[in-house]
Amino acid sequence: MPKELQYSETRKNLNRSSMVLYALEQSLGGYVRENITELNELPQKQTKRFTAGEKKVGSVDQLVQESYISEILDMAIWSQVVSQSNLQPMLRSIQ
Repeated sequence: MPKELQYSETRKNLNRSSMVLYALEQSLGGYVRENITELNELPQKQTKRFTAGEKKVGSVDQLVQESYISEILDMAIWSQVVSQSNLQPMLRSIQ
């Protein structure tokens, strides 16, 4: 395979990977926004960097925008824990 064609294929693969990561980040961010309404619902360890200092965020939406994918994944996992714990009292009342 000629070097130019090989570079072109590598570039296409990088672009595809970037699009997949972007879509994943958008989906996880949406999931966090749906399940976490207040910053204090997340562990302080996750939000401290964003709620103190020069670039202070004041909402979950701003937090998601300022976060990297690994941080958003952590928030999504935590929001699952929070939503499950919020469901338990409701489920008990239905029984």
